[in-house]
This record gives sequence, structure tokens and C-alpha cells, in this order.
Amino acid sequence: MKKSRLKMIVSLFLAVSTFFSMTAFAGSDLDAADESPKEDTVVTTDTDIYTLTDIDELYKIRSELALDFDNNIDKISEVDKRLEELGVEEISYKEVYEKVNGTSIGLSRVAINSSSTVKWTSTRQTTGYNGKTYEMQIIRGVPASLESELYVKLANRNCSASANTVLLNISNIKSANGTATCDSKLINRKYSDIFGSTTGSNVQGSADIIVEYLYVFVKYSGDLDTGNQIKAYVGSRVQFGGYFNNGSLVTLSGNMYSEGYNSYASIACKNFFDYKNGNSNFNCNYMISNFQYQLCSGNGICSVPYPLSGY
Repeated sequence: MKKSRLKMIVSLFLAVSTFFSMTAFAGSDLDAADESPKEDTVVTTDTDIYTLTDIDELYKIRSELALDFDNNIDKISEVDKRLEELGVEEISYKEVYEKVNGTSIGLSRVAINSSSTVKWTSTRQTTGYNGKTYEMQIIRGVPASLESELYVKLANRNCSASANTVLLNISNIKSANGTATCDSKLINRKYSDIFGSTTGSNVQGSADIIVEYLYVFVKYSGDLDTGNQIKAYVGSRVQFGGYFNNGSLVTLSGNMYSEGYNSYASIACKNFFDYKNGNSNFNCNYMISNFQYQLCSGNGICSVPYPLSGY
């Protein structure tokens, strides 16, 4: 199956190469998002060092590659190297633990799993918001291998399908706060959609998921971290990879996002602004907790793994 899955990311490799050779990494907007800031939440950004849009896109590419981690290890290393060139730094479990537990606004404590199979990184960005200059620290947790607790293999399923048989559907995505979203390509996918045929046959299906976690801390620019940063946004993205075989293998991938994942800067800055203006009861945790799925003839609920023992 792994050799077959390699076909899924051939076009992705080309996208990585094109991205590396053609992207200038400067002058783009703060968030690659469908969610635009409101008029009273204007955000500007300093793009002299790196651009968050490009870093976010590289992490998205990394997640797709990580679905077949062992075969794509060289490309993942290439992405990681490019991220380092853009100012992304790898940090230790101890640093993350102390950062998350060091918030001073009375939020619930977080105990982070000490597993070495999660790679933690930190990015810093100076940001203008409502006439003030803030510094965001963006901490991400991503799989370091297929042994990571952020990787899940869903059960294999078989069925005899007609053209209109639904082989894949993601629904009822639950999150701590807000409404999670799902790529349309993962919803109500019929046999004819996947195989391009009006004649059904026996199908075997399987799926994997990779999870990425995002913590955003905010403070006034120039202040020390300790005692000044607050945890202003926590979210997750679930990368889904489905594999369907009726004699020929077809792959289907897509994402689930917690609310605000593609506009975390605006949410984090607004939360910091509100906190500094006397409101400490804001929502910052939007992590996805579980989702329902249909895969061929079977249905199930997937509990989304996270490198925490509690939130």
C-alpha cells in the first residue's frame, strides 16, 4: 500500500518544487484565510523577515507528505529546512511545557506528553493591531514520524458498491469551541465520484489522519515573554488521506480545520486586546476533539489524538 500511496504525492512534490523556486516569501497578507478581519480588528504585519502565509502553506504541504512519512522523509526534511530558513525554530518539550503552563490569566493548565515523536517549533511575528504593535509567538506540534501519537490509521473497510454508493463521508466534527469545517471533497463521496465510473464493484477502503496543533501567544512588542504573554489561540488541523481500491488504487485527501485556524492572527490579537481591556473570559481553545466518518460499508467515530494529558 505504501508504494501505491506514493502516487498520491507525486503532484505534491511538483508543488513543493514550484513553491520553493518561485515564491518570493515577501509582501503577502497575514492570513491565507476565508475569514477576513472585521473593520475594528485591523491587522498589519512586518514581512521583512518572513511571511506567515508562506510558513502556513509549507506546514500544509508537510502534513500531506507526512501521510506517507517513511517514503517522503527526504521531502519532509526539505520542507523543514525551508521553514528554518524562514525563521522557524525547533524547541524542546520542556520549553513547550513551560510556555503553556506559564500563562498568567487563570486558564486551565496543560500537561504535554513528553513523547519525542512530536516535533515542536516556534515562530515569532511582529504584528500591528488597532494602533498597537504586538509580537506573536506561534508554536506548532507536528508528527516527527509515523509512530507519533498525532498519526492514526482508521480501520480497513470493504463493500460491494453501485455507482451511487457513498464510500466516504466526514460529518459532525466536534471542537472545544466554535464550529469546525471540512473540505468539501471529504463529504458524501460516491463510487462514481471517486472512480469516475457509473458501474460499481467491490471496493476496499482505508484511511489515515495526521494532526497539527497550533498555540499562539501574544504580548506587546518589546516586552519580555514571562509575565506578559498570554495564550490567545489554540487550534488544530486534521489532514485526512483516504485510499480506495477496486483493482485500481485511487487516493483522496483533504482537511478539517478548527474555527479560526486560517485566521489565527486576528483571533489571537483580538483576544489579547480584549484581555488588556479587562476581559479575561475569552475563548482561546478551538481544538477538534472528534468526528464521525463513513468508510465504504462501515461507520465510526474518530477521537482526534493530541499530545496533552488534559486541557
